[in-house]
Amino acid sequence: MKKIIHDYDGCLVNYLEGFGAYLTDFHNLEVDPQGPKDYDLSKWVGLDREKVLNLILTFNSNQGGFFERLPAMPGAIEAVSLFREAGLVQEVVTACHDADSTKAARLLNAERHFGGFDGFEFVSMTGSKEVNFSRRDPSFLIEDNLKNALLGARLGHEVFLIDTPYNQCEKDIPVTRVTGWNQITDVILTRAAAPALTP
Repeated sequence: MKKIIHDYDGCLVNYLEGFGAYLTDFHNLEVDPQGPKDYDLSKWVGLDREKVLNLILTFNSNQGGFFERLPAMPGAIEAVSLFREAGLVQEVVTACHDADSTKAARLLNAERHFGGFDGFEFVSMTGSKEVNFSRRDPSFLIEDNLKNALLGARLGHEVFLIDTPYNQCEKDIPVTRVTGWNQITDVILTRAAAPALTP
């Protein structure tokens, strides 16, 4: 049976909700609660890109403990639990930051919400996941980042792309768009329950 490769932010946890709360509490910045319309958060935050990048790095370093307390996405905890009960191997490949404080906070968050994972790999915030994806056998890949979703599909993975306002720039793509975790669990658990084909 295929393994599951999880992206973390935007799939398992609501990064934007946590970051928005941090911006308000620490910097008195109000952002649209509906979230950004594209990957460039500068428009959403109302600051230039360099300042926003510095804010993201500071947030991801767990200033104020917000990063370790990111809330789970609706249905994510239940989905991970169902996959675990079905005996599926679940790994995370996350691009957030390479600071020790970031890694520690992320692992703590994963343990609190999901009881941990079978594997956990960190990529720098602006780094590529190509090496991580290419060294794995074809797996189920769950992403919200369009670029990573297309990369995973090109490398032979079966990709579920969680629909968001910021990943709508391409429509005719070789991935399965979904609106929530129930659609993902239906497909994967049905496959897991099916008898293996004999040659």
